[in-house]
Amino acid sequence: QRQGRSLEQVAFYRDFYRTKLRGFVDDTTQLEGVANAYEELGLYGHALNVQREVFTIHSQQNIEDLPSLLHLVRLYVQTGRPQEALETTAYMRRIRGFQESAAPVEIYEGRSYEALGRLSEAKSSYEKASSNSAYRMEAVGRLALMNAADDRCEEALPGLQELSTA
Repeated sequence: QRQGRSLEQVAFYRDFYRTKLRGFVDDTTQLEGVANAYEELGLYGHALNVQREVFTIHSQQNIEDLPSLLHLVRLYVQTGRPQEALETTAYMRRIRGFQESAAPVEIYEGRSYEALGRLSEAKSSYEKASSNSAYRMEAVGRLALMNAADDRCEEALPGLQELSTA
């Protein structure tokens, strides 16, 4: 049933939305729902395009919406665009209230740095994220996997043990 609703949202967007309507959009909630629907269907590139449209509308309206930007970052990461993800997180860091989004941003920055081969920066990001209980397991897991991939098993084991007892 949920997939059916997602398909309906996507079909409506595909059939009726045009960028020339951008100036008439006061509330991006429906567009964000379409981006979520595309994402639920595994169509990350389409989801990214819609979320970029949301960002464009927000920019025109001088709105800085951290959850919306975090969604954009997640889609950049999911579509293999680490540089764009990092540029967006740099922008997010300048927005009032950023601290509430810091831990997931650190995870996405870590993943982006990893994709770019900047491993020390990735590890630093994961270490920062691990201090937040909601993101600790993901951060510890990613650190452990990085250490294991570097044949640093002694450093990987504590993290893997922590994961196995969680």
